Order: sequence, then structure tokens, then C-alpha cells
Amino acid sequence: MNNEYESLIDAATELSLAKQLTDEATSGYAGAALIADNGKVYTGKSLSGTCGISFCGEVNAVMDMLKEGVTHIKAIVTVSNVKLPFSATPCLNYLLS
Repeated sequence: MNNEYESLIDAATELSLAKQLTDEATSGYAGAALIADNGKVYTGKSLSGTCGISFCGEVNAVMDMLKEGVTHIKAIVTVSNVKLPFSATPCLNYLLS
């Protein structure tokens, strides 16, 4: 594996430490990092609420990228600190479609 991908995995891993924010919200079940065609790394972490609304780390990384008007992803990784089946990441599945 090349250093570029290893650095993405490292960045996503750092964000994948779950933290209880309130009685009803947790962040960090998953961390994501992507590298855009411009060579810059963008990151995001998940946010889960008991109300049933959650935001995936992948989407947050993409939103970070989009804030700068960048639209092309070269590579993206997601790291979770809990065991989840691939289908449990609908946001990543959506990005791949």
C-alpha cells in the first residue's frame, strides 16, 4: 500500500473514536478521509442521534471538500471503531453509485 492511502487510513482512524456528546448524540463511530484530485485531504466523522438522524463520516468529508468548490474524489476510506457490515454505510454506497 502506498503512503497516500496509509495517510488516509491514519486520518480516518484518528476520527473513529466514539465520543458521547450528550445523552442523545454520539460522534465518531466512523471516521472518513478522502483525497481530492487537487491533492488535498478532507476528513469527516459520523454523528449519530437517538432521534434516528445520523450523518456518515463520508458525507461529512465530502461536504468539507465541497465547501472549497472541489468536486472530484481520487480516493476515500472509512474506518469504524465498531464492527459494521458494509451495507451499514449507506452514505458510502450512495457516493459509489
